[in-house]
Amino acid sequence: MTPSLPRIQVLNDATGRRLDLTWETGERTIIDLGEYIARGGIFRQLNDPKIFATAKLDDRHRVIEWHDPKHPRTVLADMDADTLLHLARQQGMLKRLSEILQRNSDPVS
Repeated sequence: MTPSLPRIQVLNDATGRRLDLTWETGERTIIDLGEYIARGGIFRQLNDPKIFATAKLDDRHRVIEWHDPKHPRTVLADMDADTLLHLARQQGMLKRLSEILQRNSDPVS
C-alpha cells in the first residue's frame, strides 16, 4: 500500500522567505526557503519580497506557486508538497539539534 500524498490545508503566510503552512493533518510548519532562493535558478526571482508574497496554493492543495505580478497567469516558480514537507521535517530536526547543543554547552550554575 502506498502512503497518501501530503496535502497543504492552508497557506497561512508567505513573508520574509518563509512559508507558514498548515497541513491536512493539522500540523503547522514554518519553512525557510532562504537557502533555495540564494541558490538562484528559478528561485532567484523570489528574492523580491513582492514576488515572494504572491505565493498561492493550487486547487489540489499539492503545490505552492509564485506568479508574476505583472502577468498573473504566468508561474515563475513552484514547489510541491512532498518537497515542502521534507524541508519542514529537515529544518525541524536541525532546530531541535541546535537547541540540544545549546543546552549542553550552557554552563551549569
